Amino acid sequence: SLIVSIFMLGALLGCNATTALTDRWGRKTYLLWVTAVFFVGALLEAASALPECAVAGGWLVCFDRVLLLLLGRLVSGIACGGAAVVVPLYLGEVSPAHLRGALGTANQLALGLGMLAAQLLGLPAGLGTLQGWPVLLGLPALPALLQLLFQPLLLESPRWYVVMGNDIMAEEMLVQLRDRPPDDLEVQEELYCMLEAARRGHDLLQIQLERSLTRASSHSSCGSNLGAQSQAMGATGCGSALPAAHMSLDDVAQLRAPPIWQAVATQPAVRRALLITVSLTALQQLSGVANLFNFSSTYLLARGFSDATCASVAVAVHASNVCATLLTALLMDYLGRRRLLLASTFGAAACAALLTLAAASPLEPWAPPLCIAAAAGFVGSFALGLGPVALLLPAEVFPAAYRSTGAALASSVHWTAQFATTFVFLLQAERLGAAAFVPHAALLLFGLVFAAVHVPETRGKSLDQIEKELSRS
Repeated sequence: SLIVSIFMLGALLGCNATTALTDRWGRKTYLLWVTAVFFVGALLEAASALPECAVAGGWLVCFDRVLLLLLGRLVSGIACGGAAVVVPLYLGEVSPAHLRGALGTANQLALGLGMLAAQLLGLPAGLGTLQGWPVLLGLPALPALLQLLFQPLLLESPRWYVVMGNDIMAEEMLVQLRDRPPDDLEVQEELYCMLEAARRGHDLLQIQLERSLTRASSHSSCGSNLGAQSQAMGATGCGSALPAAHMSLDDVAQLRAPPIWQAVATQPAVRRALLITVSLTALQQLSGVANLFNFSSTYLLARGFSDATCASVAVAVHASNVCATLLTALLMDYLGRRRLLLASTFGAAACAALLTLAAASPLEPWAPPLCIAAAAGFVGSFALGLGPVALLLPAEVFPAAYRSTGAALASSVHWTAQFATTFVFLLQAERLGAAAFVPHAALLLFGLVFAAVHVPETRGKSLDQIEKELSRS
């Protein structure tokens, strides 16, 4: 349990570090640093297969192999937590509105393909042997290295440049991303919407700062009135600057937005975005899907199923994940996020009930095929909506100034919930037996009601349009 769950703890650390670093360095630079951490983590995990003591250059190097494996898992988790925030954020910001759903789902598809490849390679016929497992643990270093080599193909997010006040670079990146001339009407309209969204956020920040400084000046003993203090970018008389109404975007961009907890209290768009994303990312993991991926064989063997059934379930859930994600990529921008989310949540709850029925009667002839179908249906339903939609929404519903912070908070909840569910599942399975997935089914039904009431449709809408609609809600 510790070797599995320490990865989630590392991911929790990684996603919490994302907010400040991705805003300071930019999406592309932070993504490349995360890739480098992935590379180091894979090497550490593979190195845990080395002898515990080795003579190197006259020095005796000793280490504990289990501790080295735990360290590698922790480092890999940090990288995964950072990537889980910055990749959907980056894709959401660089994608045109009509492709944002499909490209966001492509991220989930890549995850599913990687998990399926790892599952197949981990079989005894592959690298799941005493000699092969170090190679399996070190394989993630290869795609990490390839991404570092191909980094010139990555372009920085134009929305990040807008938030930083650099509209010239924002236009340059947008022109390259859309592969159109600078004077193209659609490019200029998209750039204008980005600038206006950022300006609205900065204007709100300016009003909040003026109110704050006005309250402070009323208690000040400086002896000067507010009118004399509020000249454009002039000194207040207390050593602080008060922004004027005609500040440029470049000037205001240098000011820091208030903390997200303060924005939740004052901005309806931020408040509703946080409620939606945090609730869905929590539901995503409390659904119990991670327990099927991590502990299906352990759980089913304890219930009395055969090794062949357990192996079939392990392969079926990963294959179902990939197939459902491929289907989602086609349907996301056709049916919309909301419909897929509702259908997905209901399907997962129904399959959890069927899995419970099969686990209660493992010796019946119909139990093994029902178990395989229910497990595959559970993961397939999850991948149809709850999985990709919960990852995609933080990049869509948060205003630009809080997008990285909101995505990091949602990711923190994601990894905390996953750590909790995986850490307690073996004890949960021991105590509840065949009913181990009943609590997850109940939570999915609760989440279905929440999604039906609170989650809006974002298909085909620009990020600025979504922000306006949430502000009016």
